[in-house]
Amino acid sequence: MNHSPRSYQANGFTLLELLLAIAIFAIVSVLTYSGLNSVIQTSQVTEESADDLKQLQLAMLFVQRDMMQMVARPVNQGSGQLQAALYNTEGNDVLTFSRDGHPNPAESLRSSLQRVVYQLEEDKWLRLSWNHIDHTQNEEPQTQLLLDNMLALNLRFLNSQKQWQETWQPETLAGRVIALPRAIEINIEHKKWGKIQRIFLISS
Repeated sequence: MNHSPRSYQANGFTLLELLLAIAIFAIVSVLTYSGLNSVIQTSQVTEESADDLKQLQLAMLFVQRDMMQMVARPVNQGSGQLQAALYNTEGNDVLTFSRDGHPNPAESLRSSLQRVVYQLEEDKWLRLSWNHIDHTQNEEPQTQLLLDNMLALNLRFLNSQKQWQETWQPETLAGRVIALPRAIEINIEHKKWGKIQRIFLISS
């Protein structure tokens, strides 16, 4: 019995098919990378915006607490003259005031009163504070960054006659000295958030 030899046919890819597969894979890879890169960039922008918004909210929270606890307490810095409880200037020290409610968890020998300065240094809104309200000019303050990327910080003060004024001077009403305004308006111009206006009522 004669057996004819089996013929085997090798199945494989032609060069054209291989090149076509590589081209399709490259196109899909580019599209996938572009989509992933876009998602990553969007996520980074979202995180940065969330961080900036959080910083703005924290700054406004600190300011609100300061305004709510502002007190008519002048300060003695050892020069023989008392500084007003609140005053503002046109220089870097935008606003200087006294406030109560300074936490004392270590129960140190100091009062709950605190001297605070809002300072605008280049594009940074800083909050300076001293543990002792009657401090000397040589005593270094604690510095806290409230907000950066600032363009401008302006204030207005509401007096007892319900009139807004650019600067604050203590008033005399019925023989009584009024050291604090009825309200303070804070106007911020920010590189990202634009113009922001907040009005804080002064409890004192």
